[in-house]
Amino acid sequence: MGNPSSTHRRFGVPVAVAAGILPPALIIAGYLYDIHLPLILTYSITLYGVFINLHLLLQMAYARKELHGTNSTSYKPKVSAVIPVYNEDLEMFSKCLESLRNQTGTDLEVIVANDGTLVPDIREVFENQKGVDWKYLNLPHRGKREAMYDGFKASNGDILVFCDSDTIFSPSCISELVRPFANPRVGATTGNVRIYNNQSLLGKLTDFRYWIAFNLERAAQSHFNVVSCISGPCGAYRRIAIEMVLDDWVNQKFFGRKCTYGDDRHLTNLVLAGGYETKYVAKAEALTMLPSTKLKWARQQLRWARSFYREFLVNLGTFANCSPWLAYDLTYLALFPIFVLFNIMLVLTRTAFMASQVLPIYLSIVLTSALIRPIYGAVKTRDSSFLAFALYGFLFVCVLLPLKIYSLFSLNSTAWGSRGDETSTSIPIDYILPFCRKCGARIKPPEAYYCYKCGTKAEPALILAKTVHVTDLRIQQKQKLSQHRPNLGDGDAFEVS
Repeated sequence: MGNPSSTHRRFGVPVAVAAGILPPALIIAGYLYDIHLPLILTYSITLYGVFINLHLLLQMAYARKELHGTNSTSYKPKVSAVIPVYNEDLEMFSKCLESLRNQTGTDLEVIVANDGTLVPDIREVFENQKGVDWKYLNLPHRGKREAMYDGFKASNGDILVFCDSDTIFSPSCISELVRPFANPRVGATTGNVRIYNNQSLLGKLTDFRYWIAFNLERAAQSHFNVVSCISGPCGAYRRIAIEMVLDDWVNQKFFGRKCTYGDDRHLTNLVLAGGYETKYVAKAEALTMLPSTKLKWARQQLRWARSFYREFLVNLGTFANCSPWLAYDLTYLALFPIFVLFNIMLVLTRTAFMASQVLPIYLSIVLTSALIRPIYGAVKTRDSSFLAFALYGFLFVCVLLPLKIYSLFSLNSTAWGSRGDETSTSIPIDYILPFCRKCGARIKPPEAYYCYKCGTKAEPALILAKTVHVTDLRIQQKQKLSQHRPNLGDGDAFEVS
């Protein structure tokens, strides 16, 4: 499907936005002004129930059309994969590099941009896994966007794949990811990402949520060539589509403060604003890590909610240049948490009336919308355990809804939370002594408390410390490196072929 006509955009976008706003507006007006409250509530809640479920059915129809389409085009451009690295898990980083080394059907250049990481074995992992056309950039710690920017500048590919250091790619992932670029109108593509460590209940529910997000929501957007967010763990961009906007992207500010997260969503919006199409590729499969603790997971969700609303507000003026479906879909996603919160407040404050007249209608709406997606997922994946996704509703109401509401009042926050907040990040003591104080030999985990070469033990004070704040650790590491490797300066950039 091509770009809509100007007339279609002119009238389709306002109608789409109005469709998302009208039902909750009716309920709120009836509640605030007490105008025929029983009638307003009954018809408005029924209308919005129909609206919610119709939205899901439309998504399924458009997603089915998109996923059943075939793309047999053979397209093999020069591809560069850029991986920003900062204090990452060594095992997952090694698996990420191994999966890139095992890619088939593509001419791949890999660039690891070390954003001043404090984990000393990152370079060693790279050396063990590196392929023929691979580069390693040792950079001062400035942030993820800056590392991605430097990786882009060091790359030679016509297509850029940006990925996280804990992403594991299927062997054909990147070759599938670049197929749509045979169409010169396509500016970016995103792959099909699932959760690697999905053994816990939270991991299972998040894994199912990822499947819905990609194979229902993004697939429906892809039918209109307007995927709203090219995923950070697995996304590809046409070089010329981002080359001219990269400086604006890396220096993005919101209310005068530099943006430190939401890089994937903002770069996607810049590509769409440039007139390019964005597509979802279901066959480009990849796995990514769930945050290691529930608190980090909650901070990740808060960060994502902030970036969504920030980009939604920033790009309100560009809706006229986008598909009506994108305008409607984003408006729906932006208002949905607010409407859910209002309904909860309505139930709590109008209990007697709701119990007798509206509550049965409301509960039937909630039950229907809660079951449609799990049943759809179970049928499409042929996995009956997908039905457990119905429990995600409780997770949304109890955890995600408060986070989304809070995000609206903290949009200007720049704290990363789970990865990049230097003031709160701590590193295990294993990494404090990368070199023996006596002979200068490397000390690797698990032999972190003694030198395997000369037997020198670590200082008791360091052993008892257990963890150390990043700012303290950076000073300690710089001192040790200057003693034992005086030719390696802090932040010196270099490449390895």
